[in-house]
Amino acid sequence: MKVLSLTARGFRNLEPLQFSPHEGLNVICGENAQGKTNLLEAMWLFTGGRSFRGAKDAELVRVGEEQARTAERNGRSNWAATLWETHLPPPAQRQAPHRVP
Repeated sequence: MKVLSLTARGFRNLEPLQFSPHEGLNVICGENAQGKTNLLEAMWLFTGGRSFRGAKDAELVRVGEEQARTAERNGRSNWAATLWETHLPPPAQRQAPHRVP
């Protein structure tokens, strides 16, 4: 699958972004925990709708956000308005984070 562009909002630690990879080789580099794998994961969702990390959908939502949304334009139909979106459950249904004493 050829990715022409990717937009993401509220996804893991990524700031809202619009990413258009070069037609040739793309190098994604940076310090640890800066979002390199999260960018790849956002693209991967369009290959099967699930994280390659095995994460639950709620884990893909950025801390402090209520939803995550990604959209991808790919080479299959030049504009595949493919959208992936997830929402956190209502506050009463959320589990408290596990804390180690």
